Amino acid sequence: GFSTGQIGFGWSLDLDLQGNVYVADTNRGKILKYDSLGNFTLEWTPSNSNNRIAVDRTNGYLYTIDNNGSGIVQKFDLSGAPLLSWGGIGTATGKFAIGDLNVAVGPDGLVYCADFGNNRIQVFRPDGTYVRGWRDTAGILGISVSPSNLVYVSCGPNLVQVFDAFGGGLCSFGSTGS
Repeated sequence: GFSTGQIGFGWSLDLDLQGNVYVADTNRGKILKYDSLGNFTLEWTPSNSNNRIAVDRTNGYLYTIDNNGSGIVQKFDLSGAPLLSWGGIGTATGKFAIGDLNVAVGPDGLVYCADFGNNRIQVFRPDGTYVRGWRDTAGILGISVSPSNLVYVSCGPNLVQVFDAFGGGLCSFGSTGS
């Protein structure tokens, strides 16, 4: 078994403005919080398996997205209190395919969800309201949003695409190595 504060399988992590580290432990189904020196401070159990997490550094929230069957996005405060959830499985706006999902938060607090199975990015307000989205045919795996609101998407093992906040393609880079 695991003791409190031990990581079983840290699948995803992010930081807040104070340098606290949040780890999604998919083995234990928990979110673990550590201070900037690595001291354990808190853990909580979301209702989804929390495979991917992102911290909203502007507004002080943490988002999880479940890619193991529910397609649910959950929003928490940084002490683990649940605030909101949305999503589900499907192809309609606001729904997600089963499979690789990822989440990131822009500097404006918008939540970007990468949906590999539906080949798209969906963008939501912090209250879960759909804002916009765009399709990407390269196979979305990871997503990150820069302080200047550029959206970086890893597509497969060897390609990164860069978009503006509205889905306009700006550039891509990467290649297969030897």
